[in-house]
Amino acid sequence: MTSESTAFRRRLRLVPALERATHAVGMYVQAQAGPRCTQAEANVLAFLYERGGSPLAEVHASFGHRRSTLTSVIDRLAARNLVVRKRDPEDGRAYLLSLTRSGTTLGRAVTARLEELEARASSRLTKRDVASFAKVAAALAVAARGHQPR
Repeated sequence: MTSESTAFRRRLRLVPALERATHAVGMYVQAQAGPRCTQAEANVLAFLYERGGSPLAEVHASFGHRRSTLTSVIDRLAARNLVVRKRDPEDGRAYLLSLTRSGTTLGRAVTARLEELEARASSRLTKRDVASFAKVAAALAVAARGHQPR
């Protein structure tokens, strides 16, 4: 191991750990939901399943994807008849998202699998550990958003 890679390991502790965990969760989602469901799609399906639908703006705020990325995810889900996108009758510029019957079925399955994964992970953690993780993840998100090029 070079001194450069050792220095890398000492300086970067949060981002690589979060990236490894994110990748592992993505692989878990694909193994559970099948290759037809990406991690981003699974997260949107679970989000909509838990809420019974949502304005597109809330989905965007929840995940922080680029609008074009989220639009691509929604387009793929709509093309597979998992999500319906309709204009908000109260705001003609906004969209409301809801799950179709097959979207609800897949959303329920994905949510159950993610709940199982969280329960397995949480069984090894204290409530304080979970709260600390949430705090670290939120701090990383805020720091990254605050320094994005315009």
